[in-house]
Amino acid sequence: MNRHFVFAAALAALALTPSLAAAQTHAQRVMCSNRGGGVSPEMREGACTMVISDPRAGNEAVANAYNDRGTIYRQRGDFVRAIADYDQAIRFDPRFAAPYANRGSAYAGQGAHQRAIEDYNMALGLNPRLGYVLNNRGNSYRALQDYTRAVEDYSAAILLDASAANTYVNRGRAYVGLGDHVRAVADFDAAIRLNPNQANAYHYRGRSLRALGETERALADFETAHRLEPDNPAYDGFGLS
Repeated sequence: MNRHFVFAAALAALALTPSLAAAQTHAQRVMCSNRGGGVSPEMREGACTMVISDPRAGNEAVANAYNDRGTIYRQRGDFVRAIADYDQAIRFDPRFAAPYANRGSAYAGQGAHQRAIEDYNMALGLNPRLGYVLNNRGNSYRALQDYTRAVEDYSAAILLDASAANTYVNRGRAYVGLGDHVRAVADFDAAIRLNPNQANAYHYRGRSLRALGETERALADFETAHRLEPDNPAYDGFGLS
């Protein structure tokens, strides 16, 4: 075989190496983010770790990988490792709203709601139109029994996304905290219209109806919640839990 041809072929192979490496890096990023779904948490974790360790990855890619891996840990209930990863994501990209929001959720998972609110504030300062963050901050305010602020956050979230049934449930629960069962029932009604199979909406509506003296309607709601989720002990016992 012509030596010049062999040499040219070798050079071509070497030239392909960076492209192959770039393709591999891209594949790892796609697997880590799992935007299309279908990738197991274990495979995602490994892919995220590879992106984090890749010297070719820029700050934005590394921040995304830390954020995504942190979410895998958070969903497992490993809040300590999740928070550590969100810290790193913020270090690599301080203007990235998602890790602030996600770190807030991890703090909330630990019961540290005041710290969660601080992170939600940071996320909303970067992007005030994050409805899910408003909802989550409302949850932390509600956990701290600051029901007025909770209602304000849920209302703002609903203005951004009126199709989120669970936000209506959450606002209804905040109205219950304020002792306003009429408004609570209206919100549980809205949640049920949006999602007729949402068991907790029936359960909490039943509790508010019972508080308003509408016992028959309350019992019907408790029965519906139990029928939708028969294995959930919270919905067994006529709404007593």
